[in-house]
Amino acid sequence: MVMGENWFKMVDIRGVSLRYESWIPLRSSKKQAIGADYKSVGFREFFFGLGSLAVPVAQKAEAEDLDWGDIGLRNTHQSYVSEGSYYPADVFFERGHVLGVPLVLVQSFDSVNPAIWHLHQDLVLALHLVREGDNWKCVNEGYADVVKLKRDGDGVPCLVEIKTEFLLDYLCARNMGLYTSAYWERREIIEDASLVNWAQEGDEAEEEDNGRWRGRVFHQHGGENFVAEGGYWRNEWIDPGPSSPRVREDDIPINVPFIVDVYGRNETKETLSGVMGWLHFKPDVVESLLKFRGSGLGWSTRDTGGAGASSEGIVHFGVNALGHITVFAKDVGELPAWQQKIWAAHNVTPEGGVSAELFKLQMQNEVPSTKAPEILFDEVFKDLLKTDLFISHPDHLDILKSIHRFRSLDLESLCGLAKDIARLTADTLNKDFLRKIVGVDEKDQKGSLKLVEKSLVAKGVSKTDAHNIMSPLFVAYDLRLRDAHLPSAEYEDKLRSIGIDISQNYIEQGCNLIETCSSALKFIYDKFVQG
Repeated sequence: MVMGENWFKMVDIRGVSLRYESWIPLRSSKKQAIGADYKSVGFREFFFGLGSLAVPVAQKAEAEDLDWGDIGLRNTHQSYVSEGSYYPADVFFERGHVLGVPLVLVQSFDSVNPAIWHLHQDLVLALHLVREGDNWKCVNEGYADVVKLKRDGDGVPCLVEIKTEFLLDYLCARNMGLYTSAYWERREIIEDASLVNWAQEGDEAEEEDNGRWRGRVFHQHGGENFVAEGGYWRNEWIDPGPSSPRVREDDIPINVPFIVDVYGRNETKETLSGVMGWLHFKPDVVESLLKFRGSGLGWSTRDTGGAGASSEGIVHFGVNALGHITVFAKDVGELPAWQQKIWAAHNVTPEGGVSAELFKLQMQNEVPSTKAPEILFDEVFKDLLKTDLFISHPDHLDILKSIHRFRSLDLESLCGLAKDIARLTADTLNKDFLRKIVGVDEKDQKGSLKLVEKSLVAKGVSKTDAHNIMSPLFVAYDLRLRDAHLPSAEYEDKLRSIGIDISQNYIEQGCNLIETCSSALKFIYDKFVQG
């Protein structure tokens, strides 16, 4: 089926401005083919080429005299010396003076070695980017993708695009705009030239503001078929953004609303600094924060700690009796906008009061003499890894980071937390070492936890005490095997058996599970290591 005239005339492209796209290309040399035989009817080719320059706003009119032939793909980037003057590769000279800066520089070699596309280092440094593979990520914003380099099937660079909001921020700081010159081409092998209406009149051309289109049909070289082809050239100026909060650190309003009282009254960054109170958040905010690279979760006391989507965005929090996370309003107001949006998505009407321990710390300058179970678990597990009781594995430390109460939001996620506890306990124990203590051979099929229980008895602990001590680890192991079709009452009974109050919120239940398992591990460590 022959593509219609609109396809050749680029109707879908001509009405779309780059400035309204989420990603803006800085350089492109993309080619795509449909069909195996380029001589056969129905074979199609697409091409999108683009070159660009960052140009001072004051020189916009001068830049608009440039065209595809000036800054397109034939424009090479290399330093040179002329009449005793040195011209660096990263500037574009026109009529004897600097007109602009290419944000992508192409380093060409010979026909054997493919060209290398470099992102301008000033752009990298200004936006705090780090390259990982073919992506440049913003470290200050949760390692968000900012620039992407794409390659063709042979691994040759064919497109560099940048997230629009970051580009406009950078251009604003430099008082520059981006001038682009692009060329699109579409062609198809057709059998009958009359299938394209304008073919009977030879070439066809159309002019428009900043663009021109040309279509033509001609005999295929060495064949009986025809080639229908449409080419479209367009130059476009993209204005800088209105502000530069990233590069120039402009102070702009952040209109992210937060509920500050039981009446549902909202405040934003501009007014949060004057709120002498605490904001409340659903506990799942922590998991949302921890999805970002560079995020962190730490503990100060049993129910207070720090959490944030980046190392510089850690805020002090407390957990109240309902499992809500409470944070001093001013601390949230000082976060950057992208982090405020994460917190705001989990903001709730205050209920249950501020965390008692957080209030003591922030208002009474008292430090509660309590310790978070997460810290206890972390410490004793790392101690056990140094003994013959446990077998170390590369994944252990990553799993250990996931042992925290905010994993427990419902019964299913509580079981997920239990599964990871079991992976670090039952799955990590050294059965061979335990069998020697108990005095059984390798044929013995007892599980690792049962072997620990018997080892405790062998070390003088009564059978009843040994069973009670091991119960939390047995329960964690049982919870990991939870069948979704079994009644939750069975698992509630197991939690009750180790002293967990199921009337409490799931955050507290998760906390208690970690606490009881930590106590069991501490007893095991003391008995095996310290005697």
